[in-house]
Amino acid sequence: MQNARVWHNESEATSSLNWTAMAHTTSKSYYNLQKRLDQAPQGAPASETLFKILEVLLTKDEAQLVSALPINLFTVKQWVRSSSLPRNASKSVT
Repeated sequence: MQNARVWHNESEATSSLNWTAMAHTTSKSYYNLQKRLDQAPQGAPASETLFKILEVLLTKDEAQLVSALPINLFTVKQWVRSSSLPRNASKSVT
């Protein structure tokens, strides 16, 4: 990963990534997930490499769901109650 670019804060990442220019290649779902992952103790700084990995591992819809997960331990019922998903959409997750 010699060519991977790492940003040290969100403003540097968003300006460096030029979000509007990258919109055709990186969905906002992946960006939201990166921000969520970066809240964890080990962090996940924005980088082109991270976005490529997320795009391989998850669909845009899956990335959006994962970005809404709470940081602390939770049950599926607790998550469904706290999420903004319609009830019928959350049934496909459980």
